[in-house]
Amino acid sequence: MSNSSKKILERKSFANIKTELEVPNLLLTQFRSYENFLQKDLPPEERKSTGLQSAFKDTFPIYNDSGTLSLEFVSYHLGKLIYSERECKEKSLTYSVPLKLKVMFVIRDIDEVTGEKRIKEIKEEDIFLGDIPLMTDRGTFIINGAERVVVSQLHRSPGVTLLEDEGKLDVSGQKLFTAKLIPYFGSWLEFEYDTNNFLYIVIDRKKKFYITTFLKALGYSVEEIIKLFYDTKVINISKSDREYNGWVISQDIINETTGEVVAEAGAEIDSFYLKKFALLKINEVEVVDQDKVVSYTLLNTMQKDATVGTDQALEQIYKKLRPGYPVSPKLAKELFENLFFNPKRYSLGKVGRYKLNKKFNLNISEDTMILTREDVIATIAKLISINAEIEESDDIDHLSNRRVRSVGELAENAVRSGLAKMAKSISDKLNFPDVEEL
Repeated sequence: MSNSSKKILERKSFANIKTELEVPNLLLTQFRSYENFLQKDLPPEERKSTGLQSAFKDTFPIYNDSGTLSLEFVSYHLGKLIYSERECKEKSLTYSVPLKLKVMFVIRDIDEVTGEKRIKEIKEEDIFLGDIPLMTDRGTFIINGAERVVVSQLHRSPGVTLLEDEGKLDVSGQKLFTAKLIPYFGSWLEFEYDTNNFLYIVIDRKKKFYITTFLKALGYSVEEIIKLFYDTKVINISKSDREYNGWVISQDIINETTGEVVAEAGAEIDSFYLKKFALLKINEVEVVDQDKVVSYTLLNTMQKDATVGTDQALEQIYKKLRPGYPVSPKLAKELFENLFFNPKRYSLGKVGRYKLNKKFNLNISEDTMILTREDVIATIAKLISINAEIEESDDIDHLSNRRVRSVGELAENAVRSGLAKMAKSISDKLNFPDVEEL
């Protein structure tokens, strides 16, 4: 029996090149991920901004409403192991170590004359936050005596995907496309067409706005929007034999004598404007070059958008996102900035920033994880090109649009969720007037 089994197990190789690939350590990804999460063997000053370090730095400092009291993060350290793996299994315990935070409690005074805040007192203290599980050499965790494993997740990668909007056709029967700008955490942005070929942006899959309203909220003027997406040229309307009715003015036309705006950027030339130009002896006008227009989507959307200027666009967004609440320019700006430009509430993550830079050939620093104006402009330009059948859309099922969330990242997300609740509780307590009770 033994001889026959040996013959069956023998393999004959007919390859010319004799090479053998060693089987890699398939648990190495899990080990490295959790090591990066804990960073327990590194001194506090050498820790990278990942895992626990990143979660604590993003949560702290926590202030009261007046800004006179704050709780600030200094460092964290992990205690000594109390029970071995075997003891944990026998006694139904969790294989873990204590996690302690070193924090500073800062009290400030406000100068009544200048309003300047000055530090009055600093108290530094170690706080026991809880026990944190350790990974065994088998890539598992022992929770209440039972050995468990955290399975990596495959999820949609942060970044932008441009896809066919299934079931949607425009008035001419052509397919429509949509773009989804997905952050690591924060508000989603979806760019989509309607059947009349107007372009909209949807925030958090709830509220829909004209794309030009969003661009104005980002600080762009109508003139800047036109020049970002269209070629322009100066025409002489007095001498030309060509018919310019319907051409779009790309720059405000101002009466040099009175300073009055004769025609605003975005307006279409018609008989009324032609008579007005002739009366004021305006011969040269800067317009959108109709011969080079790929898509009239943005020009048509601009005609429908009634908002004027950044403040009005911000107020329009605020009213839709916070219906029934009183609106002011300051509140509207704060809401908009918190949605996309506050690192504590919005982040593309390193993966999202890398994918955006690669897809659109942008040169934005990898440390910039908030949304930028360049990201929005590049997404709109790409979507317009795809809708005009100049470029191809993405494949949603392609693995390049997926990424793996390993154990360290999943643990970090759980810690962030708990810290957010803790921060809210601490903030409420800091608002008590009696500091001695804190």
